[in-house]
Amino acid sequence: MTRLSPSPATPSSDPGADTVVMLGLAAEFEFEAFVRLAGDAAAAPSIQERQVIARSAVRALERQERLVERITALGGDPAEAMAPFDGVVQDFEERTTAGSWSERLLKAFIGYAVADDFLRLLAEGTDPETRELVAGLLGDEAHTELVVAQLSQVLADDVAASRLALWGRRLVGDALAVIQGTIVRHPAFGRLLAAAGPGESEDRVQRVFAALTAEHTRRMERLGLTA
Repeated sequence: MTRLSPSPATPSSDPGADTVVMLGLAAEFEFEAFVRLAGDAAAAPSIQERQVIARSAVRALERQERLVERITALGGDPAEAMAPFDGVVQDFEERTTAGSWSERLLKAFIGYAVADDFLRLLAEGTDPETRELVAGLLGDEAHTELVVAQLSQVLADDVAASRLALWGRRLVGDALAVIQGTIVRHPAFGRLLAAAGPGESEDRVQRVFAALTAEHTRRMERLGLTA
């Protein structure tokens, strides 16, 4: 992955404005998750999977509504807050086209989970109410359990396990590249990371990537795959 130098985290006279930027990203992610999960539900090979994934799509939309409410409460305009991030998920989609249902499941479990981890780190630099909201909203255990259960059956085959391990490494690399570009383009994120922890700009970005990589390794180990 190409390393980019982060933009200087120039001071903001309104920390709440930076929080709105972060919530805009979170709301856009959740809306895109709804669209993606709806597609996954239609493509799922069994009725049980379709039901679980469809419910996950509904929950993603509900989470997006909560984030939109918080943007409004902070004086922001939800559409304006989300607009700068339109297409961010598409960038990742174009980088990582799944070739099978198993790859699609792993993409949901590994690739998009990196976005949730990034948002949690950004939320550490926001006000307590927003931080609590973001921490409580992100993640969907029912969907996670479905993915783990389905992939565990596939991963009993050594050849499939090796192939999916390579796919998982590609997913996290591309997800981190997208996140890094997002940090560079939006100085608000540098300021939120600075508020969350001390250090030089480059050091903070390196710590973010170390934390995201550690979470990726944990998820891969849960599946019995080498990160």
